[in-house]
Amino acid sequence: MVQPNEDPAESTVNKKLLLEEEAKKTEETGSSQDANSLPKDSKEEDSDTSNHKLQLEDLLDKVCGPGRFTCLLLVIGFINNICPGAVSLGHALFLYTPKFLCDVNATLAGLASPSNLHGNSNDCDLTVSEDQCSLTLSNCTASNLLGQFACTAWSFDSTHLAVTVVTRFMLVCDRAPLSRLPATLYFVGFLIGSTSYGLFSDKIGRRLALLIATLHLSLFAFVLAVVPTFPLLLAAEVLAGAGTAGVITVSCALLVELTPRRLRSQLLFNGSHGWCMGILTIGLAAWFMPDYRHQLAAAGCIGLLGAILSPFLGESPRWLLATDRHRQAGRALIRIAGLNRRSAPNVELLQGLTPPKTAATAESTGISQLFRRPGLRRLTLLNWAQFFSIAMCYYGVGLSIGSLGGSVVLSCILMALVEPPSRFLGGFLCTRFGRRPVLGVCFACIGAAIIACSLIIQQPGLAAVRTACAIFGTFWSCLAFTTVWLYANEAFPTPVRALGAGSGSTLARVGALLSTLVAMLDSYWPPAPFAVFGSVAMATLLVVYLLPETGGMVDLPATMDEGDRLGRLIGTGSGSGKAAKSREVVMKLPDDAQGVREAV
Repeated sequence: MVQPNEDPAESTVNKKLLLEEEAKKTEETGSSQDANSLPKDSKEEDSDTSNHKLQLEDLLDKVCGPGRFTCLLLVIGFINNICPGAVSLGHALFLYTPKFLCDVNATLAGLASPSNLHGNSNDCDLTVSEDQCSLTLSNCTASNLLGQFACTAWSFDSTHLAVTVVTRFMLVCDRAPLSRLPATLYFVGFLIGSTSYGLFSDKIGRRLALLIATLHLSLFAFVLAVVPTFPLLLAAEVLAGAGTAGVITVSCALLVELTPRRLRSQLLFNGSHGWCMGILTIGLAAWFMPDYRHQLAAAGCIGLLGAILSPFLGESPRWLLATDRHRQAGRALIRIAGLNRRSAPNVELLQGLTPPKTAATAESTGISQLFRRPGLRRLTLLNWAQFFSIAMCYYGVGLSIGSLGGSVVLSCILMALVEPPSRFLGGFLCTRFGRRPVLGVCFACIGAAIIACSLIIQQPGLAAVRTACAIFGTFWSCLAFTTVWLYANEAFPTPVRALGAGSGSTLARVGALLSTLVAMLDSYWPPAPFAVFGSVAMATLLVVYLLPETGGMVDLPATMDEGDRLGRLIGTGSGSGKAAKSREVVMKLPDDAQGVREAV
């Protein structure tokens, strides 16, 4: 009943407030009963783990915050990404097929050799086919020269590039399908290296694995430049791809684990500018050194520089603590604190920062660990799907840039120039809006740009428009690729973080590998490859909708149980606020830790 002197609107508000208070009390009572119903050991284990995570995250934030070590981490991450970017997207230049003409004189010299019957080709009428793959001789005085013959030598247009794999090994006409094989095998090696190096770094540590991977890649960049035969080139492509995957997988895991939570997305995006610099480096090298062998040698030299600098980062304290190496973790933290000119942490307290011994932390870190828990299994499959999609779109467009018309070298340089702005924008958007909304916008823009490109690919005189659409799609592909890497390294728990991200990178290489095969559809219908790439991007929007948000997490999952709980939140959270709320469910923070978390 409303009192005579009481405002009806005020009465309604008071009733709503009373109802909300009653609902809140009921919820708190239910939560208390649920907590009390848990076994004592379970509650103590959750409390220990939560306190461990809060203390460790606070310590890492204090020690690894902005300072000289952060600058060192950013510079070395930047350098380590140059060689992978140069070699991967450099295949658009290495395998470029310029315009060519049948070398009539060389072909006729072979026809009139002593192994044939004697005859004079000058006494014949000669016609070269439109595709420059064969020539026809008629009205010859020597009967053995009559007929159609395949061209055995060609002269190539050197306007854009003087020497490519195609021109060196004559991969045209009947041998044209072989020109796709080096890129395909490169991504086969990438596929192998992604999972193997991820597992490798989880076993022996990030520092040593990164050193081996950088040496591996730089060595085979030189090998690709000097191999004398095409079969040896194919073998070297597989090994170079494995090295590239190792550098990307391990360096990303190390950067995430050495970065404070508030700087993680910004540093990962900025560190990946090295990939853009790699593409720009290979484009400028092609501009001034139009021989692909010199371009690969330049990329290999930069890779050696990364191998020299990588050991200065030290080992990841997270990995050391996850593998019960407390003293080494203490020394690593003291070293970082010294570089950042901060007070050294108390090494004796690190024993208390080790996660409690549970079945989850005692298990091996094989690939099967990603599938033994429902939450991790779902998280892994969704992560694989988005890696597969973005790699197919990114590499499919990047490696097909030469088929759009115009200068392939200039197009490669423009692709490199649009990537840094996309990464700067990505760091801001991911921090402001979270990971899921950013990925949704990215895949929508990628699909729209690539489908638009497919609609005008057969229109004459629109080479500039096609290139603009491709570069616009590259802008969002680059942003999405880095966001996917960031998401994978945030979502998976520490014992399998590198393995989870590395296995996702493996599926990315499957997508990249298939993109080279899908590109062959252009011989049947020119718009087909771009139509496929655009459709895959649009379909990935459903995958993004099902992902849990990680942008508002207070800390990274440390145990397999925490990763499984996060995976069960499929399709929840949107933006940092809801992500933080979801994270409360994952962590199950006790009351005494709530104040610490709010202070953070």
